[in-house]
Amino acid sequence: MTDSKHDFFKVIDNFARINKVGSVRISKSNPAVFPLASIVIPTYKRAVLLKAAIESALNQQNCPDFEVVVVDDNPERNCDTEQLMRSIADKRISYYKNHQNLGQINNWNRCFELANGKWVVMLHDDDLLLESFLHDCFTVVIERPETGLLKPQWHHWVDDGGQHPDVSNHQGAGELQRVYEIDQLMADRIGAPTGVMINREKFFLTGGFNPDFFPTADKCFVTLFAHYFEVYKLNKTASVYRFLNNESLKIETLQGFLRNDFYLFKQLCRRFKIPASIADNFLGYKLRNITGYYKGINPAFSFDKKSIGLTEPGRFTGRIAYILTGKIVSAYQQFYAVFGQSIFKKRQLHLGVKPVVKKRSAGAPVIALTISQFLEEGLVFFESFETIFSL
Repeated sequence: MTDSKHDFFKVIDNFARINKVGSVRISKSNPAVFPLASIVIPTYKRAVLLKAAIESALNQQNCPDFEVVVVDDNPERNCDTEQLMRSIADKRISYYKNHQNLGQINNWNRCFELANGKWVVMLHDDDLLLESFLHDCFTVVIERPETGLLKPQWHHWVDDGGQHPDVSNHQGAGELQRVYEIDQLMADRIGAPTGVMINREKFFLTGGFNPDFFPTADKCFVTLFAHYFEVYKLNKTASVYRFLNNESLKIETLQGFLRNDFYLFKQLCRRFKIPASIADNFLGYKLRNITGYYKGINPAFSFDKKSIGLTEPGRFTGRIAYILTGKIVSAYQQFYAVFGQSIFKKRQLHLGVKPVVKKRSAGAPVIALTISQFLEEGLVFFESFETIFSL
């Protein structure tokens, strides 16, 4: 359970938690060449759904070489999942079983440890990739090699037992949108870590998913990752997100979502120096809307806002604070667009990323370099609401 003491921007080695638990290799891929991408599928006792996920992964077209890595968090041997995997004969598939149950978040991290590709695609065992997924992703990262994380749009499928959905009319225009950590204040731009491609090296540099932040470990990871590396949302449908009545709909899980969101949003407001009078009303308004959404999902949902010290704002006051916060976020987006490159490079140095040395042209003015170095020190001149809007 998170609280005000948690630092969502602290890089922690979450792999150390699982280094004493091994994984047995049941079958190993034997690709003709070393794969550029690994499609990893964490799974636990869902063989019926897993089969379709694997088939969608293997059906990638017009893309570089890839492997599919299935990591089973059920230590039981000869279970339904193992029998399914033995029935699939494809040299691109590797299948592992953890020696003991790691839990959902730790198993996500284990998937990255067992992957071989430079790029890792996370696919949940109940979701599907369209055949163009890898092609669409590599089209982007070839043009933008500094990309750290790329999330194409998904088609949201409420599975009522019917046929797989037809997504031919939901493709999108293919626009690319940069996602910064501050964007999480207004909306979760990336969503669940399924149908997402991540640079494996950069994933390890930021410590992986933190189980302490369950059930929003994915959102917290993206916020931290976007603080250091380039994150993009691609407006083109390339996967199918299957909506089922599962763990995420339980009242306790929904309460965990709300609690974690509150502390994450509060820390973002402090980090980006949003005035307390605006931040408090924004948080109250934002979480009131989230509460209403969760009640729509589960009518029995309730949450004691006093337990986190949250004050309910008036509707008008809360709405104004929400609008003002949106304006502040937009100002930071513009700031990043102009000065972000030098800021992110400096942040990456703290993670151990080796800088790329480029010679400065003889005609480059020295004064520009000095200003750039000053701006690299961070967002220190955003000390008040007025200075933000003076930009």
